[in-house]
Order: sequence, then structure tokens, then C-alpha cells
Amino acid sequence: MTSPKTALSTPRAPRRLPKWAIAIPFLVLTAWFSYVWFVSGVLPSVEKDPKTGRVTAEGYVKRVGWGDYRRHGHWVTYHANGQKASEGMYEDGVKVGEWRSWDEYGRALAPDSAPSSPPMGRGAELSGI
Repeated sequence: MTSPKTALSTPRAPRRLPKWAIAIPFLVLTAWFSYVWFVSGVLPSVEKDPKTGRVTAEGYVKRVGWGDYRRHGHWVTYHANGQKASEGMYEDGVKVGEWRSWDEYGRALAPDSAPSSPPMGRGAELSGI
């Protein structure tokens, strides 16, 4: 008479991923960066105070030439104490639409329409590019 298999069998070794699988995250990030850089031309940007390293503004910039960028899309600026100062949209370096503002204590100020501002280009303080 043969004995039935017991529940206690030798444990299996964990399955290992193939060596090439480690390249998958790198390939995904490369594809994303290539799309952002070459196709859309819109990149995230963070402006910092060079003395303190504190973030003064953050948003997106649009590449308009080799080394030339303009604010494009949603932007947020900050007061020296870190409170949000303003928030609104840019199109090709020009403020558009309604902008919201706050004082240094975080109290909302009256919203205003975006005044026309000159486009930002080479030489602008875009340190997060």
C-alpha cells in the first residue's frame, strides 16, 4: 500500500525575476521623459531663492527654442514665509484668466483678471529646468 502525499513537502525556492526585468522602470521613465521633452515641450519647473533655497514659484514651462522657456499652464507663487501668494494660468509666458491672491497670513484677497505681462524668455530666473 502506498502512502498518500503528506502536506509537509519540501519548500520551493521563491521565483526570481529575469535579469532584464530590472530595466523596465528605467525604460518607462525614459519613454515618459522623451515624450515630455520632445513631443509636448512642456516641462515642470520650480523657482528657488538662490540664497535660501526656498521655493518661490512652481509650475510648467514651455520650450520655445533651444534654451528658451516661457511659463505655460498652472503656476503658484509663494511669500517669503511659505504661504501661497498667487495662483493662476499662463499661456506662452502671458498671464491669462482669473488669478487668485493671498496675503502673507493666508487670507484670500479679491480675485483679479490677469494683467498682460511680457513673455518670459532667456535670462528668466527659471532655476528648476
